[in-house]
Amino acid sequence: MVRGVIAIGILLAGLGVARADTIGAVPIAPPKGPVGAQELGRALEVAAAGSGDRVVIDPVTRARDAIDAGAIPVEELAQFKRVAEIAAEGWRAYLQVAAEFAAARLGAARRDAEDLLALDGGIELYADVSLRLGAVLDQLGQKAQAGEAFRLASALDPSRTVTTAEFSPDVVAAFDAAKAATVATALVTIRSEAHAQIEIDGRAVGAAPTQGQLAIGPHVVIARAPGHRARGVAFAVPPEGTLVDVALDPDGAPIVIDVGAPEVIAAQSIDAALVYGEVDGVVLAAVVAKSGGTSLLGQWCAGSPVRCTPVVEVGFQGSELSLAATRMWTTLRDARGAARYPPSLPSDPRVVSGSGGDHRCKLCRNPWVWAGVGAAVIAAGVTTAVVAGGGSKQPHVILDPNDFTTP
Repeated sequence: MVRGVIAIGILLAGLGVARADTIGAVPIAPPKGPVGAQELGRALEVAAAGSGDRVVIDPVTRARDAIDAGAIPVEELAQFKRVAEIAAEGWRAYLQVAAEFAAARLGAARRDAEDLLALDGGIELYADVSLRLGAVLDQLGQKAQAGEAFRLASALDPSRTVTTAEFSPDVVAAFDAAKAATVATALVTIRSEAHAQIEIDGRAVGAAPTQGQLAIGPHVVIARAPGHRARGVAFAVPPEGTLVDVALDPDGAPIVIDVGAPEVIAAQSIDAALVYGEVDGVVLAAVVAKSGGTSLLGQWCAGSPVRCTPVVEVGFQGSELSLAATRMWTTLRDARGAARYPPSLPSDPRVVSGSGGDHRCKLCRNPWVWAGVGAAVIAAGVTTAVVAGGGSKQPHVILDPNDFTTP
């Protein structure tokens, strides 16, 4: 994909198109764990299908790929529509000879369009609004400001034709005169992140920092740097020259969730997966060794900010991984209403060490045992639930209030 292409799942969501739940699954393989990530991933795929969910293995990597390809959230796409609507309102006012109101609306549209400069189509939109604002300013008798708006529009979109087929003869004449005018220049310095590539008025000028002469008046600069979100800034060059700093934010590309990932990092990666990975929720899972058996740990996360269920633990023997994954998936689905915890599974001591300890004695003596438990029980405020596996028995969730804490 090229820069500015929006992931189709995000676009469909923004347009309100219904689709089945797609859940991301993140298999985590502890050191010396009894099950590898690929094997666990296959078991999670089977479990998801059994619950009617579509599954995406490793949605975090998928999100990284989408960000690298230029995917943007639907909120930014919607801003194109809002700017176009404001500009259209202003232009209608101009045609109805309400020039003051038209100038106000087109000025607002151009300010809002600044946020879109670095996106595909953003420069052309900014140029069109500037052109129409120039026409309105010319009618108001603000000839100098109109000329600046016309020149900026021409520089940003030089292929745009301005003829009497779309504009009045007076506007066409003013536009042509502005383009032909000789304008004084001043020294401009552009700074940004190290090695950021700089574009001024739509033309690449090299890496930051960069310096050169620009015509006095309005311009736009765009900075792009690896690992950062591209940003466009509108600025004006005064007769004495100017310095423009273009600060860039990290692009939000998530870090792959692995053993030991801190809760805050895991939450950021899950958030990116939800926005850019085209998933409705993320299931974290890991298999750890236990005395007398094996345990599958799982946690379901979703929402903004990201909130997760308690960690569910499913004990199983030998070849029962698929059965354990199915039980875990079903229990997590039922527990979604209790999603109020951070994503703690990657940094869980059992996952970090690869050993889950031995819960058999607790199971024997624990009075907090519930058969077929669902979200209503887990929502009582625990941070971990243990589902005892084994053959065709109903799963049991063990809730020990002495072992668990709430935030």
